[in-house]
Amino acid sequence: MKVPNEVVEGYLKEIPSQYQTEVLDFILSKDSDKEEAEKAALEFYTAKNEGVEPKIRWVRNPVVLREEYQGKEVQIFSTYFNVNWVYFFFTFMDYLKKNRDKIDPQIITQYEKTEKESILAYKIFKNCFGVTELPVTVDGKEVKYGEIILIEKPELVKVESDRLHSIDSPAFMYEDGPTYYYVEGVQLTEEEWARTIVTGLADEHSPVSETLVDSQKKNVREYISKLEAKNGKAFKPWTVKDIMTIDNSEVKSKVIKLVGYAFILESAEVLNEESITTHKGEIMNYQLLAMDLGLEHDKIPSRFVRVACWSTGREYVLMVNPRDKQCDTAMGAIAWTCRKPDGSRCTVEEYMAMEFQT
Repeated sequence: MKVPNEVVEGYLKEIPSQYQTEVLDFILSKDSDKEEAEKAALEFYTAKNEGVEPKIRWVRNPVVLREEYQGKEVQIFSTYFNVNWVYFFFTFMDYLKKNRDKIDPQIITQYEKTEKESILAYKIFKNCFGVTELPVTVDGKEVKYGEIILIEKPELVKVESDRLHSIDSPAFMYEDGPTYYYVEGVQLTEEEWARTIVTGLADEHSPVSETLVDSQKKNVREYISKLEAKNGKAFKPWTVKDIMTIDNSEVKSKVIKLVGYAFILESAEVLNEESITTHKGEIMNYQLLAMDLGLEHDKIPSRFVRVACWSTGREYVLMVNPRDKQCDTAMGAIAWTCRKPDGSRCTVEEYMAMEFQT
């Protein structure tokens, strides 16, 4: 049974301010009510555990957890990546109750089944970094949730627009444990992050340089110097070839965004430019670029199309096949990157007929 569209739309309009104040507050906070988390975990898992009360314990950070349980499959359900669905059920049920006069009672009954678990999960997640569920054997019988491990909160967490993000330090870290680097919700390795910042700081007009104030630039330079001393090597600035050959397209997109498109395009030849009007009536510009990155055995310059996602507006530079005639134009190239269900490439006409393009 579906919830009426107008109810969902009303919820989505109301929720952002609540989400910002409640969820981001506890994610960014170092405060942790361990007693509340333990009580909620006992109630939550005992109900799933055939009445057997699980053992609850805390560990300092994810590295300690994996070291102590070497050889076992240990999965961490992290607050920072699972809190959205918990918060959805927690707040959506409250919204349904406030608007029960507009809703079929059976829908409310359907969601009430998840309400209690959602409230308990919310109490667990807001007080720790994450949860690990491990089976144990009791009287020769395996109990699925025999041991529940709660991982303490990190010392540092940085979030921007509801996503883990930082360009002047790690996005979150433990002083005596793991450190994680994120840019707009996309995880980068230490080296990818450091090289991106080093490259950006070298150009006063790059997004990195224009975003950070002088004190932040000083601090991040000192931080990267410490990383270099620890690793015994310097983080070299990216070259265009390095960036364009990053395998992960999300990481590549964030690196390009931070070092700036000017850095990429100043070494590229623009072969073709096209503008089109989307189904939303927006004008989108596309460029076909050629750069000799030394990747092609027969000396053909590598070819890329600079595009924007029609749904999100985010810009990407995608590698295309310089030998395929369809990639002689910007629109032909972006259509070439899209595959049909049978695996064949889309034509421009097929690509333009889609309701959503990415």
